[in-house]
Amino acid sequence: MKTKPGTLAHQVGGTHYKTMRIEPWEIFDAHPQLTHYECCAIKYILRNKPGNDRATELKKAIHYLEHQVELEETK
Repeated sequence: MKTKPGTLAHQVGGTHYKTMRIEPWEIFDAHPQLTHYECCAIKYILRNKPGNDRATELKKAIHYLEHQVELEETK
């Protein structure tokens, strides 16, 4: 694994993101057009931490996307 600079070099509170080939915030940085809610949904979709219920993680992602849809529909 390639060494990453600065804040990308470590994770606070575990290693579940460090085991990913691409960490969620690398995706967010590469796609600045994504909203906060879309980024949160991606994070929950990618998260597969031992002990987490996968269905719950997906429901969290859907919840964030539902909120984003509501915001889009009120523009």
